[in-house]
Amino acid sequence: MSYSSSSYRASGQRPRHDLRSNETFSLSEDPLISDNSDAMHGSLDISSAAPSQSSDHIPEDMAAVYNTIGDSSFSGLPEIPQPDIQLPLLLDTALECSQRGLILGAQWLFELANSLRCDSSHYTPRAYADGLSNSEAPIFFLSKTYFDTHEFKRCAHALRNCTSQPALFLRLYALYLAGESKKEEKHPNVLEYAVSQTKNCNLETIRVHIQQRISRQLPCDAFLHYLLGIVLRDQGHTANARKHLVNAVKKEPLLWSAWVALASLCKDKTDFNTLSVELPDHWIKHHYHAHAAIELHLEAEALELFNTLEHIYPDSSTIAVNLGRVHHNLRDVGMAEQYFSHVSNIDPYRLDYVDSYSNILYMQEDVTELSRLAHHVVSIDKYRPETCCVIGNYYSRREFSKKAEIYFRRAIKLDRNCLSAWTLLGHEYIELRNAHAAVAALRRAIDINCRDYRGWSNLGYAYDLLCMPTYSLYYYKRALRLRPYDPRIWDALASVFQALKQPYRAIKCLENILSFNDNDVSISHRIAKIYCSEVSPPILDKAALYYLKTISLDDTGNVIISDENIVEACEFLMTYFMRRNDPEKVEKYANALISYGGKPKQSAKRLLRQLHERQVEQRNGNEESPLQTPNFHGITRSSFPSITALLQDTEEFLIVDNSVMQRDDLNFHPRRQPRDEESDHNNDDNAGEYDDMELNVSSED
Repeated sequence: MSYSSSSYRASGQRPRHDLRSNETFSLSEDPLISDNSDAMHGSLDISSAAPSQSSDHIPEDMAAVYNTIGDSSFSGLPEIPQPDIQLPLLLDTALECSQRGLILGAQWLFELANSLRCDSSHYTPRAYADGLSNSEAPIFFLSKTYFDTHEFKRCAHALRNCTSQPALFLRLYALYLAGESKKEEKHPNVLEYAVSQTKNCNLETIRVHIQQRISRQLPCDAFLHYLLGIVLRDQGHTANARKHLVNAVKKEPLLWSAWVALASLCKDKTDFNTLSVELPDHWIKHHYHAHAAIELHLEAEALELFNTLEHIYPDSSTIAVNLGRVHHNLRDVGMAEQYFSHVSNIDPYRLDYVDSYSNILYMQEDVTELSRLAHHVVSIDKYRPETCCVIGNYYSRREFSKKAEIYFRRAIKLDRNCLSAWTLLGHEYIELRNAHAAVAALRRAIDINCRDYRGWSNLGYAYDLLCMPTYSLYYYKRALRLRPYDPRIWDALASVFQALKQPYRAIKCLENILSFNDNDVSISHRIAKIYCSEVSPPILDKAALYYLKTISLDDTGNVIISDENIVEACEFLMTYFMRRNDPEKVEKYANALISYGGKPKQSAKRLLRQLHERQVEQRNGNEESPLQTPNFHGITRSSFPSITALLQDTEEFLIVDNSVMQRDDLNFHPRRQPRDEESDHNNDDNAGEYDDMELNVSSED
C-alpha cells in the first residue's frame, strides 16, 4: 500500500454567507499573474509560520479527544414524519427564509421539499411573511427587490421606519451584508496570505439594536436571534453566539441557516456533544447531525446518517453529493465517482461541490472525463470559483503546473475564502518544490477551516521539503488529532521520527498502521529495515520476523519474488539463518535468489558453498552445531496494540524533540514526482492554450 499525499486533495468547501454574491470580475486582463507575485513565489519570512497555538483549542490530552470518537451522540434521534406532513412545514419555512433574504437556507429547504414523493396539490402557500403587517407589506416587498439587486444600503434606508419583525430583520440583515461588502473593498488584495484584520463596521450597530429590543422584552423571533448569533460569532463571542443560535432553532426548528451556523461553532466531537444537549428534539436533527459529522470528518457516522436520509429523500441531489463526499473521505473513490456522476445526470447545472468531483477524477487519472467536466462547467458559469478549480485540476493532471497555478489563484480572486483553491494551490507549489509559498497557502487554508486535516497534513509535508522535521512533526500531530485512524498520517509521522533519529517511535507509528492492515508488506519491510540499520545495536530477531511477513510462497512452498523488497528480505533471511545454523531455511532462500538471477544469485551461491563446507567440517569432526532458535518471543501478531490502546497511548510517543535533523530522502511522497519549472515550460510548448476559458484537448485524452 502506498500512502501518498495525492489522497489529500481538497474536498472541503468554503463557508459562505447565506446570500451568494452575483458580482462578476473582469478576468481578461488576468491580474492574478502579476498581483502580489513576491508573496506567491516565496518571498516571505518562514519563521512567521512557526508552530504556535492557533485560535482553535485542541486539548493536550489526546486520549481525551480520542475517547469521544466512539460516543453514541448520533443515535436516539426522533423519528422523521411522513412526507405529506413534512411538505407544508418545509415550504412554509422556506418561504419565510426567501422573503427575508436567506437565499441558501431557502434553497436547501425547497430542494428537500422537492425531493419528497408526495402529493402537493393541496398545499396553499402563504402570501406574507409571518408577522408582517398589511400596512408595511408594500414597502417591505419593494425593499426586497432592492435587496435582490444587492442595493443593501438602499434596502435598509427604505425600511428605516418599519417596526414589524420581518421588516426589521431585512433591514438589519441588509446592513450586515453592506458591511461585508465594505470590508471586502477595504482589503482589495485578495491574494494576500495573511488573514484580513478588517472588521464589518455595522456589527456593533446590529448587535446593540437587537439586544436593546430583547432587554425591553419586545417580540424577537427566530430570525432576529439567528442574526444576533452570527454577529456575535463574527465578533468572537462564541458562547453568546451559541446561546442565541440555540434560541433560534428552538423558536423555528426548520431554520436551516441557524443549524449550519451552530455546526460551524463545533471544533471537535466534544463541542458537538456539549451542544447537542441544548438543542430541541426535532426530526431536522437527522440532517444537522449528518452535516456536523461530515464537517468533523466522522465518516462512519456521516455515512450511516446519509444512507438513512437517502431512503427518505430519494431525489435529493444534496444528499447524493454529501454521500459522494463521505465516500471520497473514506477513500472509496469508485463509489464517490458514482454518486457525483448520478448528481450530474439528475441536476446537470449544479456547480456546488463540482470541484470535489474533479478531485476524484484527478485521483482516478481520468483525463478524458476531467476534460469533459471542465468544458461543461465553463459553459454554465466560468466566473465561479468551483469552475476555476476544475480547470486547475485539469491542467495539473496534464502536468501544466503554471497554468494550474493561474486558475487556482483565479478561484481565490473570485472568493478569498475558497478552501479548495487555497489547498490545491498549496499542492501545486509542492509539485514545483516551492515550499515557502506552499506553507503560506496551506496556512491560509487552515485559517479558513481549522477542522480540515488535509491542511495540517500538507503543511507537515511542506516543512519536510524545507528539512524542518520538528515543525513537520507539530503539524502531523495536529492532523492526527483530527483523524487518528488515517494510516497515511501515521506513515508520514514515522518518516519524521526517522529523520529525528528516533527509531523506536517510528516503529510504533508503523506498527499502528499494521494494526489497521496486518497484510501491508511494505510497512513490514520498513520496520524490518529500521531494526536492521537504524536501531543501535540492531535487533536481528525482530527484523527477521518482519522480513518473514513480507514473504509469500507458491503452492510448492517456494518463495515468490515479486519485487526488490522481496530480494532484500531473502538476502537478509539467508544470512540470518546461516548465523542460526539452519541449513534448510538457508537453502530455501538461497535457491529463491538463484532462480531470480543477477547479483543476488552470486551471493546466494557463495553462501551455499560456505554452508556445504561447514557441513563437511562438521561431519569430519563428528560435531554438530546446535540449531539456534530465533527469539520471536513477545512480537507475535497478538502483540500489536488494539485500536483503543493505540489511541490512548498516542501522546506517549508524540513528543516533539527539539533537535532538528537535516535529511534529503523524503519518505512521504506527493501525489506524483514533483516537477521543476523548466520541465513544466517544456510541456507548455505542446500544451493547448486556454487563455479565454476554452479547453483544447488533444486526441489522446
